Amino acid sequence: MKTKTEFGNRTWLHLKNLLAVPAGVLLLCLLAANGRAQTFTTLHIFTTTSGSGGYNGTNSDGESPLWGLLLSGNTLYGAAQIGGTSGWGTVFALNTDGTGFTTLHSFTATSGSKGGYGTNSDGVFPYAGLLLSGNTLYGTAQCGGSSGWGTVFAVNTDGTGFTNLHNFTATFGSAGGSGINSDGVNPIGRLILSGNTLYGTANSGGSAGYGTVFAVNTDGTGFTNLHSFTAPSGSGGFSGTNGDGAYPWSGLILSGNTLYGTASSGGNPGFGTVFALNTNGTGFTVLHNFTYNDGGHPHTGLILSGNTLYGTAYSGGLSGYGTVFAVNTDGTGFTDLHSFTYNDGANPYAGVILSGNTLYGAAYNGGLSNGTVFALSTNLTLPGPTNAYWQLVWNDEFSGDSIDPTHWTFDIGTGPPYPGWGNNELEYYTSRTNNAYVAGGLLHIVAQSESYSGSSYTSAKMKSLGLFSQTYGRFEFRAKLPQGQGYWPALWMMPVNSVYGGWAASGEIDVMENIGSDLADVYGTIHYGGVSPNQKQSSGPSYTFPAGDSVTNFHVYALEWTSNAICWYMDNQLYETQTYWWSSGGPYPAPFDQPFYLIMNLAVGGNFPGSPNGSTVFPGDMQVDYVRVYVWAPTPQLTIIPSGANVVLTWPTNATGFNLQSTTNLGSAAVWSTNSPAPVVVNGQNTVTNPISGTQQFYRLSQ
Repeated sequence: MKTKTEFGNRTWLHLKNLLAVPAGVLLLCLLAANGRAQTFTTLHIFTTTSGSGGYNGTNSDGESPLWGLLLSGNTLYGAAQIGGTSGWGTVFALNTDGTGFTTLHSFTATSGSKGGYGTNSDGVFPYAGLLLSGNTLYGTAQCGGSSGWGTVFAVNTDGTGFTNLHNFTATFGSAGGSGINSDGVNPIGRLILSGNTLYGTANSGGSAGYGTVFAVNTDGTGFTNLHSFTAPSGSGGFSGTNGDGAYPWSGLILSGNTLYGTASSGGNPGFGTVFALNTNGTGFTVLHNFTYNDGGHPHTGLILSGNTLYGTAYSGGLSGYGTVFAVNTDGTGFTDLHSFTYNDGANPYAGVILSGNTLYGAAYNGGLSNGTVFALSTNLTLPGPTNAYWQLVWNDEFSGDSIDPTHWTFDIGTGPPYPGWGNNELEYYTSRTNNAYVAGGLLHIVAQSESYSGSSYTSAKMKSLGLFSQTYGRFEFRAKLPQGQGYWPALWMMPVNSVYGGWAASGEIDVMENIGSDLADVYGTIHYGGVSPNQKQSSGPSYTFPAGDSVTNFHVYALEWTSNAICWYMDNQLYETQTYWWSSGGPYPAPFDQPFYLIMNLAVGGNFPGSPNGSTVFPGDMQVDYVRVYVWAPTPQLTIIPSGANVVLTWPTNATGFNLQSTTNLGSAAVWSTNSPAPVVVNGQNTVTNPISGTQQFYRLSQ
């Protein structure tokens, strides 16, 4: 049965219940371009096992192939996790028409109980898929080998030359569940090859017991532990929190000299990570820490397209059933492309593949009952409709000589009934020109060290409450921030009415926050959930300025807000997207479906930055060049009408920010110039009258 469901601008195809497929069936489904199943063929049915050998008995061909196949010419290659002549798994081949099934290798019987399943010469449980190079297949066995903790192996495509390239060594203690060693244990991810070097992951073991990234030459020499995941602490996520992740389930991908992968647990707050490291083991970087709100426990590998990594998280997201995500290779721009709802699938255990702009994958559960196959566009449409532009609807350029009272009012005092504005801040907010004034086309919000009404510091907090508010749109602040321990500059928004309850059930949107002692990082955050102390907040990522730049220079801090996504930009570079939130007071998209007003303030002290100290220089001056708010509006239409010897061009006067341009050709070398004369308003339309000359002219409106 095929059903089609629309999720905003994203279309999912559920290919479900096509056939009840037992664990021991190898099948081929050929899909035409329109997605309909044209030919479905069972290529091989694995035979029944008997006896008690191995894990579940023995047979001639294997049982329970868990990973996919690889194709070379007309031959498919794969591995069955168990079964075979000793019951511990096989490597097999068969033709694409189902003929010629061959067991290339049956993993041998084990003895003893080391590693949980005993030791042998070649390994047991070939859990992951295979890798083909020339006439050699490479793979991993999860357990077995000389210490019982798994192997890396090679075998020729004709079944000859089986070689155990590496035996993972014995462990000590119980750290991570399997103990510690020098190289890792239980490799369950697919290998990749670069030159003569294989790269992979071990799920456990290593110096802390929580897994490794490794390299080994194709001849078995030169085994190197590139990274041992560190020991988590506390109770966050599944195994606690750390700085790099824990338990890598999947294999790696390689781009240039950089390896990319996922860890299923650990990181901060403990729900797994996306990571990168160099092929020589240096430069380990966490690209993203999963928060559960954006996904949790990624069990699969990544794919790369351009500078974007795509993958799936097994759990978490809007409904807790997993997500499909994207993140740039530098860690910016993390986006949840989809949160599973169970109706459309749940728990995507495998990864995705990409064709054009469409991702394809499978969800382990959900749908009617037993999982779905899905398709998803990589083009998450953010944040507005097509054929539209951002139309300026409100702004303050601070071009006068005083603060405009039709735009801004002030909070005064220390925030009663919550001293220190609920954050243990130290300043007293005033409306004095000592603390807020306009000069030279800039707004200055100034923090002073002075005794005033029982406080040791003063500053200003300006807001548009009662004067301007907006639901959805683009919000821009061009500002430069002060440097100093204890400064806490913020550009943010609060709801006009707390229709869903007290903070944070009715929401808070932080466009930008900074700690004055940290000149390199700014933060964008949403607060939501229940009434305090049951509030929740998003967790980054933050934006880090490149070397040589900092918050003390002018930058444009922008936020784009729609009904299903909130995006943060630094100088028009997207660095954060949030699509998950909820409110105890109403259904999604509450609380972010109400009018919010603007706030600008420079706090002193508080829970976030800490108190000023002897290094703090006063006064501290946050300078704002402009504040601009936009909404989506239909793209204006340019009308061109011949009139005698002239051509008359008109367009709506409410299409602010557009200029009329012209060129003499539409080729790649076309040069567009601003049209002269300037438009005049005739009958409510911008109007330009140009003579018709002998030279062909093309016109456009450019924003």
